[in-house]
Amino acid sequence: MRRAHLSAIAVIVFVACRKPAIPNPGDPCTEPDGLKEFCGDDKTLLKCLDGVFVTHFCDHCKQTFDVGLMSSHSTIEQSGCSLVNPRSAKVGAACEDGMACEDGGRHALKCVDKKMVTVHTCGGPEGCVYDAAVKAVRCDTSVGEPGDACSDDTTACSLDGHALLACKDGHLAVREECSGPNGACTNINHTLGCSSP
Repeated sequence: MRRAHLSAIAVIVFVACRKPAIPNPGDPCTEPDGLKEFCGDDKTLLKCLDGVFVTHFCDHCKQTFDVGLMSSHSTIEQSGCSLVNPRSAKVGAACEDGMACEDGGRHALKCVDKKMVTVHTCGGPEGCVYDAAVKAVRCDTSVGEPGDACSDDTTACSLDGHALLACKDGHLAVREECSGPNGACTNINHTLGCSSP
């Protein structure tokens, strides 16, 4: 009888001090003493928001566990973590801050009032690209159409090459028609303008 009692105690201690299981997105995180952050893998962080675990996308995520007799603790090394995937986000997605490229790479998005909104149309050949080295979104605005989303200092050549566009009230508008049979909007050393007819 004494031997059986000791075996039961050993099993209970083993269960109590094992490494916590990694949760899935959407799992509840309401336990007051539970861990609130986990690395899902080396590119994702699962973080407790409003009572459930939500995926954050990272440049790097590494988690180590310190498992004690009665409890466990963890240390997380993370960088570039965001609620949205900066390489492929959607308009209207919930966010905390920062910028991202939209699915398809044609638009640059920004977190405004906790939602991702379009701030630039990236109509140039390079489109929208997330540069992990500098943790920033690069948007090629050298080509566009009237009505495209833009910031105040944006200029672009029209798709047909016959007009120079500039940003007005948050949208591209025609600044100058590139007239004449040989007139065209050109991009020379990142400077846009109408060439001589």
